[in-house]
Amino acid sequence: MARKEETPARQRIVEAAGQMLRSRGYAEASLRDIVEAADAPWGSLQHYFPGGKQQLAIEAMELGRDEVSASIDSAFERTRSAEAAMGWFFDASCQVLEETDYEFGCPVATVALERGALTEEVAGAAAGALEEWVDHFAAGFRGDGIGARPARRLATGVLNQYEGALLMARSTQSLDSMRTAKSLVRGMIDAAR
Repeated sequence: MARKEETPARQRIVEAAGQMLRSRGYAEASLRDIVEAADAPWGSLQHYFPGGKQQLAIEAMELGRDEVSASIDSAFERTRSAEAAMGWFFDASCQVLEETDYEFGCPVATVALERGALTEEVAGAAAGALEEWVDHFAAGFRGDGIGARPARRLATGVLNQYEGALLMARSTQSLDSMRTAKSLVRGMIDAAR
């Protein structure tokens, strides 16, 4: 990780916002706490994010969206099969949960669950991120020989399993749900072939 002096204030603010959204959600992530966590001057918030919390949340979710998309792609690039890719993806997620003491959930779902408190733009960014992840999973499954339609259904099912397991893991402070989801996904892949 780059030292504070090496990381521009704007980037530190977006990263801090992403971490707070993952752990606290949109309503509980205060701008003051974000700026403090980023070790940035308060005035930089208005300078870089004239759209306020909404703009910052969208940019933080876009960063999280891109990180998860890269993780999905990496899972398929590192392995030889869809089953192994999903094993790697779920294992990597379990590692993040353990390393953050179950504090960090999905960079988008935590916000998406607050639908009533969100602006249309923030809700749209959350929905777009989830759809992008389905696209990345589906592309990986197609690359392993699964037809386009079954790959899309499988991708949606995998994301459903993952998000539900992540929610349960954070709630129970246990990886049991993630391990169960990983096992169920293997069966889903077999059924899609």
